[in-house]
Order: sequence, then C-alpha cells, then structure tokens
Amino acid sequence: LTRPLQLIMIASRLIQTKVTGLRATRSARTGVQNRMQPRQVLRQQVVTLAAAESEVEEEPVAEAKPRRAGGRGPRKPKPGPAQTMKVDELTVGQEYSGAVVSVTDFGAFVNVGCDVDGLLHISQISNDFVKNVADAVSIGQDISVRVLSVDMEKKKFSLTAKTGEAASGGGEKPRQARVRKERKAKPQIPVSAGDSITGKIASVASFGLFIEVGNGFQGMLHSSQMKLPEGVEDHFTHFKEGDEVEARVASINREKISLTQLTEEEARAQKEIETKGLATGTWSSCCVVF
Repeated sequence: LTRPLQLIMIASRLIQTKVTGLRATRSARTGVQNRMQPRQVLRQQVVTLAAAESEVEEEPVAEAKPRRAGGRGPRKPKPGPAQTMKVDELTVGQEYSGAVVSVTDFGAFVNVGCDVDGLLHISQISNDFVKNVADAVSIGQDISVRVLSVDMEKKKFSLTAKTGEAASGGGEKPRQARVRKERKAKPQIPVSAGDSITGKIASVASFGLFIEVGNGFQGMLHSSQMKLPEGVEDHFTHFKEGDEVEARVASINREKISLTQLTEEEARAQKEIETKGLATGTWSSCCVVF
C-alpha cells in the first residue's frame, strides 16, 4: 500500500473510536452535544497526519558494514611448510621437518607439508617419559619427526620424534622403561636358598629374630628354627640387638627371607613330626565331633 492509503486506514480506525465517543459526550462549556460527521473527521485527520509527516525529517540510514567471511577475520597462516603433499606420497621411516599446529592431552598434530596433519602421540614425543604434552611442545614450534605408519584408507598418519632404536617403534613403552629402570636401581638380595650366613641381629621379637643379610635386607629366624645353647629356654632374653648369629637360608619368597639353624635332616624330621601331629590332631578332633 502507498503511504497516503496507509494514513487513511489509520485515520479511519481512529475515527471509529472518536466518533462513537463524540456522540455520547456533551461539551463542558456550552452543554451542547457536539456531533461530528465521519467524513469531516476523516478529512481533518488526513490533513493533520499529512502535515505531521511533511515536518518530520527522515533519519539517515546507517550504512551496512561489510560482513566478514564466515563471521571471522582473516585466518592466520598455518605454521610449517606449504601443504602440497598427499598422504600416499609419505614414506614410512622418512624424516620430515614440520611445525606443531595444535596440542591435545594425548599428543600434538604436526604439519609436515601434507594436506592433513600427522599425529605425534604423547608416547612418541621424546625418549624420556612425558607427563604433560604442553610442557614438551607448543603451537608453532619447529620439530623434526619421522613417519611411523600411514593409514591410506582413513587418510591418517602417525609420527615420532624419538631418536635411535626407540624411533622405529620397537622400543619399550614409557611405563615399561620406568619399571625396568626401577628394578635395575633396586638392590638385589645378596643370598640364595641354602647359603650359610653370619649376620647381626637387627631386632628381637617374641616369635624370633630379624638378622641382617646385606644390601639392606633382613632374614627372619623363627623361634622354632633356633638351636639355643644348653640351659637357655627363651631367645627373647638370651639375644640382643647387635649380636652375631649363624644361620642358613631356608627359603626366599620375593623379598621374604626365611632362616634356620637346623640342618637339612633336622628340618625334614621336624617337618614330618609337625605333619604327623597335625594329622593326629585332626583325627582326634573328628572323633570328638562324632
């Protein structure tokens, strides 16, 4: 609709309301009922609105700002070489110079000039154990890497920054290397089962003695495995810390070393007696139950 027609329609709506009110309203000054014809009111409203419109200055329309493509500014150039290669052009084992383009919890993505970025897993960043990727590499950092594997179907490839034997992927995993290092650093038990030793008493307990066997290890000599001097009935009062005691290594279970002062024959005889006694006790208890 044109502007005049719009004004006429607006005025007609106003007239319908005002005319109804004017018919029912009396003048406060003269007391004479002021009745107005719809056509006269319409002419007055159109004239008034037209005059008001001509007096109002149109506001200048603000020029639309040019929108950025995609709602973002110009992209920064990607770190690293120009991406001109395809995944099928990569060679496994070959070294490439690239740059880190992103860092994640599990590794970093490196641009080596391929149309897709390669994954440098956290386990392949260094020969040493890496706990936090962000502490080892950063975005924009230049790095030399080798291609570990290429997945032609998924268009992905993995990288390594390790050197030497570990770079081939056949080296130990960080956790395995750490465990091996801890085992290597840990002292070894200096005795074997059957060895005769002479050691100092480290502590005296009610059930036996703890005797030093070397390299910070201690063996336990149980009271049932002792040969006390004649007339001595209690090892607890007879021995004290620092005394030297001769014994034999009966067995080793991991780091638990069991000692004895009995000969092999005496140990076998004692074991047979204990076994028979256990069997007799079991039979007696069964008889009692029945």
